[in-house]
Amino acid sequence: MGSGKLAQAATPPPGWNTRAPVPRLPVARRAAAALATIGHAATKLASAGAAAARRYPLEATAIILLGPGGLILPFRAG
Repeated sequence: MGSGKLAQAATPPPGWNTRAPVPRLPVARRAAAALATIGHAATKLASAGAAAARRYPLEATAIILLGPGGLILPFRAG
């Protein structure tokens, strides 16, 4: 008897799951925002690395020398 009204009330209205339009920035502005974020992170990383190098100069020198050592080793081991 009342099941028709109950079933009708349980069904969602048409279009209930459609996505609302999301305003998008132009590509150039999105790229500029991404580059600014990357630049900010790189600046923070560089300043933290410089602070660590000032605090631990011998360890910093050892880490820097690992790069050229890793390039030379394959040619010397052959």
